[in-house]
Amino acid sequence: MTAYGARRAVLTLTLFLCVLMLVSGQDAGVRRFALFVGANDGGDDRVTLRYAVSDAARVADVMFNVGGVQPRDARLLRDPDGATIDRTVEWIARETAQATEDVRRVEFLFYYSGHSDEQGLLLGNERYEYRELRRAIESVQADVTVALLDSCSSGSFTRLKGGYRGQPFLIHDTADMTGYAFLTSSSDNEASQESDEIGASFFTHYLASGLLGAADTTRDGRVTLNEAYQYAFTETLARTTGTFAGPQHPAYEIQLTGAGDLILTDLAQANSGIRLEPQVSGRVYIREDDRGRIMAEFEKYRGDTLEIAVPAGRYRVELRNSDGMAVTPVTAVSGGPTVVAATDFSSMRLERNRIRGGGPDEDGSLARIRDTTVDAVDTVGRVAAAAFTGGDPGSPHFVSADRSTLVREPLVIDVLPGTRLVPGESVPEGESVHHLVFGILAAESGYTDGLMLSMGMNIGTGVTRGIEASYLGNIRRGRVHGVQQGTVFNIHSGEIRGVQGSSVFNITDGNVWGVQGAGVFNVVDGEIRGIQGSGFASIAGYAVRGVQWGGAFAASPRVRGVQAAGVTVARDVRGAQLGAVNVADSVRGAQIGVINLANEVDGITLGVLNLIRFGIHDVSLTLDDRGGSWLAFQHGTNGLYTIYQFGLRQGNLESNSVEVSSAAGLGTRIWSGTIYLDADMSAMVQGPRPQVFPSFRLSGGLRLGRRFALVGGVRFDGLLRFNGQERAGTHSGGSFTVFGDGVEVFPHVFGGIKI
Repeated sequence: MTAYGARRAVLTLTLFLCVLMLVSGQDAGVRRFALFVGANDGGDDRVTLRYAVSDAARVADVMFNVGGVQPRDARLLRDPDGATIDRTVEWIARETAQATEDVRRVEFLFYYSGHSDEQGLLLGNERYEYRELRRAIESVQADVTVALLDSCSSGSFTRLKGGYRGQPFLIHDTADMTGYAFLTSSSDNEASQESDEIGASFFTHYLASGLLGAADTTRDGRVTLNEAYQYAFTETLARTTGTFAGPQHPAYEIQLTGAGDLILTDLAQANSGIRLEPQVSGRVYIREDDRGRIMAEFEKYRGDTLEIAVPAGRYRVELRNSDGMAVTPVTAVSGGPTVVAATDFSSMRLERNRIRGGGPDEDGSLARIRDTTVDAVDTVGRVAAAAFTGGDPGSPHFVSADRSTLVREPLVIDVLPGTRLVPGESVPEGESVHHLVFGILAAESGYTDGLMLSMGMNIGTGVTRGIEASYLGNIRRGRVHGVQQGTVFNIHSGEIRGVQGSSVFNITDGNVWGVQGAGVFNVVDGEIRGIQGSGFASIAGYAVRGVQWGGAFAASPRVRGVQAAGVTVARDVRGAQLGAVNVADSVRGAQIGVINLANEVDGITLGVLNLIRFGIHDVSLTLDDRGGSWLAFQHGTNGLYTIYQFGLRQGNLESNSVEVSSAAGLGTRIWSGTIYLDADMSAMVQGPRPQVFPSFRLSGGLRLGRRFALVGGVRFDGLLRFNGQERAGTHSGGSFTVFGDGVEVFPHVFGGIKI
């Protein structure tokens, strides 16, 4: 390199690095801004509302917990005036304008609860017209805007551009969705109503319940705009049909373009929650234990597993159906949902209340009626408990909720199900508890507090608190709090806390807290908390919190820990995927394997091929100062990407030869944004007798479009003198030594384009 060429290269690189240090950003994927407004005061001539401000705070809490809104990107206004709303919207508009340079998509959510009429929002004695509100909302340059208005005649807001009442028509995928959606709690000539019973407005109450998980009809752990609107519409209309003000019809105007629907909440973000098992059915109310406020209300259908995201704390879960009313206390703890099964509920007993004064009760007629009612309630409770467990009060499969009334049978010997040798006159299984159950060909038991053994098969319907073992297999419909082992198979419905093991396979409809192991495969419809391992395949239908290992295949919607197999498949991973092929939608942690596929990864990917939809997948063409042409492929994440390089350089002029170079390595994106900076280290193969040389590259780019950028930087090619390496084509020009004289470094500058 000539002195002039060296000065020009140094000057170019210096200017480039100065610009990089002045401007930098970080690709955060999606950033969601929000403004929540609650106004109880609607002016002197209108009644003061009780729940508008608390409704706004409630929706804000939901969006903070599971809606992807960071508190720093949101504002909650209590009884503001129009000027305050305008100033807040201006702040959000400035923030979103800056954020658009650093993130893939910006979203804006506006929520209002309070008084309004056909012309606008009523803020105290001020009317904030819908046209002003619409201009303010549209001033925020977001890719997607969602406005939710819970107020009287709010449907007039959507009619400004022809919105109308009806069912939504969206499909699913947020990646390419742009535009806006305006949802209102009532049509243009209807009143929006609030209720002292639920402590909120009807629309917001059911909207919040839906966003917490009640509206998740697909059971994928995400609530979309379509699901939330449909749930709020249906529940609000059903609840207000018989009210004094009359039916309330939520309305909408949607102008969204692209290939999908908008995900409003992701239950995977929740740190705690309540999960209702498939056997639970009826109308469910989740109340705060201290204040009694209803956090969520919804219909739970038998056969479905439903998770509701609630903050950690103590709750009271009420269940009402045709069999009566039942209740259970629940403590939601951090780290995952608390499971609630049908057998956890206890029937509620009505209180006996004495009527003040004399009258008909003096002769005892009302007392007899009350006693008859109490007896009927006891019967309803027993029938309800049977319904919860799927049994019948008179059948041997009914398990009493009060175990103190059970008759204890220390020893039970069966030949076949229904053929019992000991005891001779046995108590029905629903009314007895066993300690040692032995079956010659098969054993059958309800409650087992101890050991259950069989040469053939174990069949149970209640709970085993101990060890259940069989040479052929186990079939149990209740819970196992200990060990269930079958040489060939286990089939279980309910909950296992301990160990479930089989030489061939396990199938469980409930949850496993502990270890589930099989020689061939495991299938769990519920949740794994611990370890799930098999020689061939492990499948979890809900989540894995721990380790899921399968020799060939492992699959789970959610992973909170480690998923390892030949092929791993998951929707949401918070931890690590380890496999030859890893497939996921969202990863917070690491994907390590040969091929890694994901929509987005917040962490690192390490593999031969990393295809991350919202990650790095760059192809660059550059020329260096020694006449070399380079083609580079970068793929992975900002934290860690894989790079492959291929170079051509004119060799000996007399022989007209061409030198070919190739390199592979790892790198990281130090800065990201319109201007970005990368650093990577590669092993380069070069020379007539191929040798492996170290090569370090510091490069950056200026984005001129979504898929086009100008790139440039400096590459340092190393020659390992201590290893006796011979020079290759890139080892020319000026150089310097490091590590004494052990390594000679040859710097080269390069520039080009990225596509």
